[in-house]
Amino acid sequence: MATFELDSFPFVQARHFRANGGRRAVRLIVIHSMEAPEKGDTAENVARFFQTTDRPASAHLCIDNDSVVRCVRDDDVAFAAPGANADGVHLELAGFARQTETEWLDAFGVLMLERAADVAAQYCLKYDIPARRLTNAQLADASAKGIVSHAQVSETFKKSDHTDPGSGFPWQFFLERIARNLAARQQSISNRSASMTDITTVKLAAVDGPPTVEIAIGQAQFGKYELSLFDTDGRNPVVVGAGLSHDQLPDSFQIDGDPRALNGRFLSWSANLIPAGNDVNPQFSLAVHIRQRGTEVAGSPLRRQGSLPTAHAEFGFVRLEVV
Repeated sequence: MATFELDSFPFVQARHFRANGGRRAVRLIVIHSMEAPEKGDTAENVARFFQTTDRPASAHLCIDNDSVVRCVRDDDVAFAAPGANADGVHLELAGFARQTETEWLDAFGVLMLERAADVAAQYCLKYDIPARRLTNAQLADASAKGIVSHAQVSETFKKSDHTDPGSGFPWQFFLERIARNLAARQQSISNRSASMTDITTVKLAAVDGPPTVEIAIGQAQFGKYELSLFDTDGRNPVVVGAGLSHDQLPDSFQIDGDPRALNGRFLSWSANLIPAGNDVNPQFSLAVHIRQRGTEVAGSPLRRQGSLPTAHAEFGFVRLEVV
């Protein structure tokens, strides 16, 4: 299968890790709790701890409700869970091992778990890991691939006494979210590989300043989106906006520079949509607005809507014409 690379995250390099000369053979995704509070800056704070601590400790990614911070590159070995360091990628989640399932699934936790599930789904794609939790016996089998807790690594290899992320961690919810994110990303990849036909042209005015792109995901669904700008030949994408939508409020991004430099280029959007509740017939709506000086330009908005029984990916292009 083609090589898949994760989204790009801010990088705060950990002080302690082992550099690897080539591509690692990864079979495990190991889930940890940071033993730090559910706050919006916890990922950043723990990343700084890994950067400065004298303790030989690190992880590949730190995750809270609104951010992901990379601390160790995927091909390097993090010092996170002895017995599963060499063949594992390690995700640190904001929270404590003592938390109950209800506490993990509070408003902060649901957003964080959604973000972590999307990261885990990307690792499933990159390393061909099934979205399943291994038993301890499977973990001990060096050929089995899957997802485990730090506690399982401690129990299986007897090299540490850590018990995170704790007995209250909502594994069923988390694994379901990984599976849905994985399905959405697989569909998005399939959509991207299709030929670009019947592309709508959006007209910008050369004298009206930089355009603003607004994306809104409705019906109270989770949506992880990305906006990219391509060259006139459909190559060399540059991300101009990205985020996680969960509040139905539009997110806006300005494409800086002289609008004339955009003539003939392509603007794309992709959104991995996941049902957020337990509705019998969940629906979604997605709208992309392109404005100059607050006014909708010709060819905008672009709308999609429909049912959302399972994870679903929406993907589209417009061609920018400057007049």
